[in-house]
Amino acid sequence: FTFQKFVMEKIQAALIETERLGERFLDVRQKAVALDRQRQENREALTAFRKQPSAQHKAWMRLRGGILVKFHMQQAKDVLQAEQDSIEHELTQIRAEEKRLIGLLSEKGAGPQVSEGTLAAMLKLEDRQRTKR
Repeated sequence: FTFQKFVMEKIQAALIETERLGERFLDVRQKAVALDRQRQENREALTAFRKQPSAQHKAWMRLRGGILVKFHMQQAKDVLQAEQDSIEHELTQIRAEEKRLIGLLSEKGAGPQVSEGTLAAMLKLEDRQRTKR
């Protein structure tokens, strides 16, 4: 009986660790999606600035913190490009973290064959008591 309890505790600990890694992976993936969306918005804004004929105008910009600031066109382009570079750097780090987490999950038997949707479903599973019919 003691050996069975020991084995069950080991299995439970492994499942808890796998769930923790899965939750971390989903958090990282969600952050990557948000940053990718921001990168696309910045790309569109930079394209619009490049098409502007005059650099004498000023433009309102919403910075990352949600603050609205009025800039000269060239300053706005520079701020956007700096933000774009920062986002690219963050995305590179996030992708490296995703790869690391996938490797750890793979070691635990929940590797690349488990899709993000399946992983999300697994994390939402609850223990339910079976009812007799």
